[in-house]
Amino acid sequence: MTQETDSQSRSDLTACPNCGNMNRPNVLICPACGVRVDLFESAQEALDAKSQAVQVQRRAVFAETATKEEEEEQQNVRRKLWRFWLPIVLLATGLLALPIWLFASNAGASERQKKEMLQSLLLKAEDCIKAQDFSCARDTYTELIQLDPLNEVARKGLWSAQVGLARDLAKKGQIDGAIEALTPARKATPQDEALIDLEVSLRGQKANQLARKGDWRAAIDMQSAALELKPNDSGVRNQIRTFFDQWIVFERAKGNITQAVMLQIEKKARFP
Repeated sequence: MTQETDSQSRSDLTACPNCGNMNRPNVLICPACGVRVDLFESAQEALDAKSQAVQVQRRAVFAETATKEEEEEQQNVRRKLWRFWLPIVLLATGLLALPIWLFASNAGASERQKKEMLQSLLLKAEDCIKAQDFSCARDTYTELIQLDPLNEVARKGLWSAQVGLARDLAKKGQIDGAIEALTPARKATPQDEALIDLEVSLRGQKANQLARKGDWRAAIDMQSAALELKPNDSGVRNQIRTFFDQWIVFERAKGNITQAVMLQIEKKARFP
């Protein structure tokens, strides 16, 4: 019985949270260490909470410190990379820019040379016109237009040179050459009355040359082309009639009566 009572008494004992001495229940002060048991437990809980808070703060500070150190390390790495790559980038940029700069310089020089050449050709053409060397002027203006197709001054100068050359050749009796020289200017300015009159005159001269050779058909065709340019030109009409009459007389003199009659019919059909 006494053993059971002792066992039960020991089971009711509680250990001091500070020193571990086994005390009776509801003991406020530990007889071994003198600590108030109820206050110690409260203080221990507060201490544990504070310890946890301190640990959290430590972890936060450590994490912040680690982050700053990592950022500084990354910045150091970037600085090293930048110091390494900057000269390479600058060199590569220079190498790439050099051909562009050279091309731009060459293009600018070429453009200046082209302008100088155009100006030189223009002055040469004007000198040719003053000297009435229209063949030289035509060739020079043609070369100028090949270099600068949109140059209106050169185009007008070329037409003037072509007309001057046509007149010059006509004076020398080179009617075919005169008509050929005039053709480009006529095509460029088809409504120019002065050029139309000049072409009609040249075709009239060529028709007379053909008629003197007895080539009546060619003479009539030449003047027919002139008549298309000036349908109401009575002088051209009369010359065509004259060519028909001369041709008819020529055929009758040769005894080609049938041919003469056919020509008479053709003449009446064209000039009723």
